[in-house]
Amino acid sequence: MTTHRTGPSPHHLDSLTAARYVSGALREPDSWQAERHLEGCGTCAERVSAAARAGGPGPSLAA
Repeated sequence: MTTHRTGPSPHHLDSLTAARYVSGALREPDSWQAERHLEGCGTCAERVSAAARAGGPGPSLAA
């Protein structure tokens, strides 16, 4: 997971990671790590929400 250092947590999601999380493009371990982080970080939750609002295709579901 790509991170940058700001605020109290040294492991915030950057914009690219947030977009990849929203699209389902993160590898499973990175996705789990992001989910755990998002549970307690409003800054990153806001970043992921913005990435979701920005649009683009979501993950494709198997038929």
